[in-house]
Amino acid sequence: MSGNPINELEEKFNAFINEKDDHRFFLRLSKYFQFIEDTFPLDNIVKKLFSSPSELSMFKNIEGLYNSIVLHKSPTRFSISPSSVDGSGIRTLHKRLIEEARKSGLARVSVIERSVDGSYTFNGATIPFGRKTIKYHIFDYLYNSPSHRVSYAEIDKYLVRNGFGVMKNNEKRSERIRRAVTGYRDKQKKHSQVGNISILEIEHNFGVKLNNPLV
Repeated sequence: MSGNPINELEEKFNAFINEKDDHRFFLRLSKYFQFIEDTFPLDNIVKKLFSSPSELSMFKNIEGLYNSIVLHKSPTRFSISPSSVDGSGIRTLHKRLIEEARKSGLARVSVIERSVDGSYTFNGATIPFGRKTIKYHIFDYLYNSPSHRVSYAEIDKYLVRNGFGVMKNNEKRSERIRRAVTGYRDKQKKHSQVGNISILEIEHNFGVKLNNPLV
């Protein structure tokens, strides 16, 4: 997931809610439902709203339509169109989704974000380092690793695959990586710390970890 999912949810809601063409309305409504289903924790939140005793009657018809579109369950007779949208309860569902998503902390965003062109931002400001540097390659590898924590050996293999020289031994490999991390900290002081948290953290006898807290 890129950017702020609440903003994306709002964009998808606004795309269909005032649409007057029946076909485009339904296609965009379907994309809105699919985004909810594919985005954690929105998928859990909507299911809780559908099953809530206090809101069950209000959202019962929408739940049937949601399940038929997203989960491919048995079709429902209920449908929403541009002419019936105001009485459908979809506006109320959207409002409740936003409220619960904000309570869950979903509105928070990561300090570090990667753009589709491979550039990085730190709290919205571009991190100015060259794409051909070891620092960038280590940073990029850590960001794209599921745990954001990678051993010296794995980082070294990645560097070699990307055209950086083969080092003589393990100590030289680790030293090259530590030097790059230290260089990033020294040159990018504005982009290397959040409170007491270091963005790039050297883990003794293991490797490097990228810390990317939410704000």
